[in-house]
Amino acid sequence: MLFISSLEITTEKAKELMTRARNPEMIQGVVIKDILGVFGKPDIILIFEAPSERTAAEFVLQFTDCAITRTHLVFPIKIIEGI
Repeated sequence: MLFISSLEITTEKAKELMTRARNPEMIQGVVIKDILGVFGKPDIILIFEAPSERTAAEFVLQFTDCAITRTHLVFPIKIIEGI
């Protein structure tokens, strides 16, 4: 399953958030596809694979004391018939 998480810094912990995003605590089954910085809000986008929504949530929880996180299950549009 493919997920995208946006991280918006909420405290003075910007440096800590950037460090965690570059070197996150890995949860078994999670594979990071890309980490993107954003000019503006959100501050960071994480694209990752996880075997389930629960595993994705466990992975994203490590950022919640530094950022507002929004995580979405995403999919390639080409797999939808008729599009």
